[in-house]
Formats: sequence, structure tokens, C-alpha cells
Amino acid sequence: MGFFAELATRQERRWVICGLALFLLLAIATILTKGPWWDEGVYAGPAHNLAQGGRLGAHSLSTAAYERGDEFVYWSLPLYFVSLAGWFKIFGFSIFTMRAFSVCWGIALLLAWLALISRLSHSRLAVTIFFVLLSCDAEVVAAATNGRMDTMTAALGYGSVAVFVWFRERNFWAAVLGGSSLAAAAVFTHPLGIIYVASFAITALYFDWRRIRYYHFLAAAAPFAVLAVCWGLYILQVPALFALQIKTSAARRVGGRNILSLLLTDFPQRYLFNYVTSPRVHGILRLKGVLLLGYLAGVAGGLLTPAIRRTKESRLLLILVGVHAVLLAICDNQRFWTYFVHITPLFLALLALSGAYWLERRNWTTWAARGGLALFMALQAGALMARVKSNTFQNTYRPAVEYLQSHVHGDSEIMGNCELMFAFGSDKHISDGMRPALYYAHRPDWIVLNSGGYGYSKLYEPERYRLVFENVEYQIYQRKTEAPD
Repeated sequence: MGFFAELATRQERRWVICGLALFLLLAIATILTKGPWWDEGVYAGPAHNLAQGGRLGAHSLSTAAYERGDEFVYWSLPLYFVSLAGWFKIFGFSIFTMRAFSVCWGIALLLAWLALISRLSHSRLAVTIFFVLLSCDAEVVAAATNGRMDTMTAALGYGSVAVFVWFRERNFWAAVLGGSSLAAAAVFTHPLGIIYVASFAITALYFDWRRIRYYHFLAAAAPFAVLAVCWGLYILQVPALFALQIKTSAARRVGGRNILSLLLTDFPQRYLFNYVTSPRVHGILRLKGVLLLGYLAGVAGGLLTPAIRRTKESRLLLILVGVHAVLLAICDNQRFWTYFVHITPLFLALLALSGAYWLERRNWTTWAARGGLALFMALQAGALMARVKSNTFQNTYRPAVEYLQSHVHGDSEIMGNCELMFAFGSDKHISDGMRPALYYAHRPDWIVLNSGGYGYSKLYEPERYRLVFENVEYQIYQRKTEAPD
């Protein structure tokens, strides 16, 4: 691996290996202790059904959210499902194998950034600091242990920029085709992949606008065209259903406010809420606010440090952090916490560059920088270990599903969150909510509610059900044998 060979000293290579080991340690601890949640069940269902029966569909969502959702998945882009289905074919189906898939993409993300920062920074110290920061970043590790496509999207997206920056001086065609292929794959993994299309285009124009000709644009468009044709053939099976499902999905994610409003409200609703004002940020977790200050310090350091601001390579990071922040604000009106992986690596890159600059000054700022970086890394690791200590897998999820496994028999229908499918091996008998007409025609035997507010399940008729199990996360209701008319 060329960029690894360019790490000049054994000490630098040891730090990279230590960073990878630290990332894997934190990731393994997290995937073994974090309880499954709704999104993981949502995205596992289609991939599992594709692996088992050759059909991309999810029974659990078809009864409440998406028409014919058990036959076709048009509400999300296909590349993650297809890739995950192949993974399930090889390694089997479970929450742990699903998360292991994300961890592998997390490693790819780290290596993509190692290649990128090695090209954009003239400081070897900054490269080392950045890689260690990235390896223990709470948002990166959380995304890489989540059964979602965010880390895959980020790895492909940042990889597209890294490939272009790495090959642009050696083989420009390889830079264009390789980078655009990864950017296209990112888009067909998740809609926020559009951020990386912009990043790739900006990077190419920033460095090489004089070299780019019309045929380079045509070559860069080719991977998008190929993937679009493949998806289009799938859409053409039931185009009206595609329009219906994609409209339902898009209504929850974009629109509703003008662009200026989205930009002005993004910082308080995304960053301040998730790090300071959220009800989930309590007790010792209030120290998360210091992490937000660290991210902001990185951006401020990049803007205020002349050595960073005036260097062409590192100045690109300032441009990209602005592009990502703006597009994330516009494209995600839900302010979803899982999307932090699309911007925190850029914060960390600027923080590492700023920290390395002050460490190399060899005065009192050296000790201040050392203390600040050490505190930042300690808080990152502490935030992750606090999640591990809570062990929601053993303390909340497992007791609930063990109760269901010991009491649910035969073809009993369960209305509950999609993550229950990991306990039963499929989503065949699980409905994540029902439309009222369907519910009254076919009342489920069991209803499982989640206190986290995820999912579509509701208790329509409390008088027909009795509470049989409850913990801080789940409430399980069983239909009464003789229910009132």
C-alpha cells in the first residue's frame, strides 16, 4: 500500500497500527454491548430477504410505511442492500455480522483518510495526530458500529477524494475514473452521497481546472450512468410504486423549510442539541460539550493559522468543511446524529493541523496543545466507554426478546419495532405498525412498544391488551383471550 510506505519512520507506522488497533478495540466493545435499534432492523430486512429468497423486500415495513414493501424496496438506494446481502450469504445473518460489515467500512474510512491527509498535510506530526484522533472519535466509531450505510457512504465518498488527490500527478485518467467511480457508488449507497460528488468535483477543479477537458467530464459521468441504468431497470419493474415509495421516504427527510431557514437552524438543532441540550446528554455526558468545542477549535485554528490558511493543500480542507456543513444542513432536515460521520473527520483534520502547528512551535503553546489534545482524546474514549458500560444489549434488549422467545409460539403475529427480527432470524412474523384498516381486520397477538420513539407500532385498543413485560426500553402487550367487543 503506497501511502503506508510513505510514512517515513517506524514510529509513524507504529502509531498508525496503534490507531487501527484502538479503533478495532472500541468497535468490538461497542458492537457486543449496544442493543439493536430500529434502523438496523429496517435495513437488515431487505438485505436478509435478498440473501435468502432473492427478493429485495421487507415484510416488517409493508404493513405501515410502504406499499408492497415486502416485494420491492424503492424507498432507499440499492447498493448497501445488495452488498450487505452478499455479506450475509458469506457470514450469516445476525446483528453482529451486520455491524461487522460496517466496521470493515470503518477501516476503509480510516485508510482513505490516511491517504488523503498524507497528501494534504506537509507535517508528518499532523498526519499521526489526525489518525489517532480519527481512530478514537466517538462519532466515527458509533457510525462504524451501526447497522446502517453511513460509514460505507463516507468511506466511498472520502475515498473518491483520496483517490483523486493521490493519483492526479501520476495518472490523471486513473484519478478521474477511480474517484468518480467511488463518488457514484457513494450516491447509490445513500442520498447524502451527493455531498461527496460535490467534494470530488470541487477537489478536481481546485487542483486541476486547467487540465480538465470535456472528455474528462464524460469519463467521470460514466460510472454514474452505469449505476443509474442498473437502478432504472429495477425501477421499471413497477415505476408507479417507485414514485409512491420515494415520495413517502423523501417527505420525511427534505423540504418543509426554505434553504436559509435550514442553514440558520442547523447549528442549534444538530450540533448544540446532540452535544449539549438533548435530554440524553445528562450527568457526565455533559462533558460532550467539550468535544464540540474541540471540533470548533479545529475549524477556528484552520481559519486563523496562516500556515494552514495560505497552504494550497490544507486550504482545501477549509473549503470542504464548508461544503459539507452547508449540504448536510440543506439535505438533512431531521438533523440525524448518524450523519456526523460526514463532517467530523474534516473537523479532526483541521484540529490535527492546528495542533501540530502549535506543538512544533517549541514554546508554552506546545504544552497547551499537548494538554488540549490529550483531554480531547480522553473525552472521546470516555464517551464511547460510557456507552459500552450501559450495555443496552444485555440490560434492555435481551430480556425483552427472551421473554418473547419463551412465550411466542407458532405463527403468532408480533407488531413491534424492526430490530426484533434479529431475535427471530427474519421479519416474517413481525409488523412494524399496521394501518388502521389492516389492524382492525387482523389484530396482532403481541404488541411491542419502544420508549425511544422509533417505529410505527401503536396500541390502538388498550382494553384488548394487557401489559406482560416492561423495562426502560420496551413494553410488551399480549392480546387478551376474551377481549371486549
